[in-house]
Amino acid sequence: MHTWRLRTAAGALLGCLWLAAGMTASHAALIIDGPIEALPGGLVTLSIGLDAALAADIDELQLHLDFDPAVLHPQAASGGPLLASALFLANVDAGTATASFLATLTTSGPGELATWTFMVDPAVAPLTQMSVRAHLDTFVIDSVPTASLSSVAHVITAVPEPASSAMIMVGVCLLCALAGRRARAF
Repeated sequence: MHTWRLRTAAGALLGCLWLAAGMTASHAALIIDGPIEALPGGLVTLSIGLDAALAADIDELQLHLDFDPAVLHPQAASGGPLLASALFLANVDAGTATASFLATLTTSGPGELATWTFMVDPAVAPLTQMSVRAHLDTFVIDSVPTASLSSVAHVITAVPEPASSAMIMVGVCLLCALAGRRARAF
């Protein structure tokens, strides 16, 4: 009798753990995908998406990006495949977008919500790190948010132009050659 209770308790515990693992796996995460390096003055396009379906009714969603406008200059934004049936209104400079759907969606995702293109400031110093973080809120009309997600920061590092790197290497080689010549002269 005692063994049966232990087995029942162990089975119930494993069932709860399995259920919790399944529930955790079903939660969507907001992700940013794009390059991790960029040239000063170059363009960077980031994709903002969901890695799983949102299990919430959605009439409207609001996407907001946090970035340093002194380093990253927004150029353009467009809705992704998940927003194909939506009216997509982007405020490119502010890093915000609203998408409204004609009919209430019961699930959305996985897939791409939007793309955002930035120009890296031409005067940014090499090895400067720039981060972009996304926030997503979904709504049913005249209601509180049905889902609120935040992404982890996507970090982009400014790298020197290849021509600049080549010039630095040539300068270092010349300095080494001069130092070797001086050492032989003594």
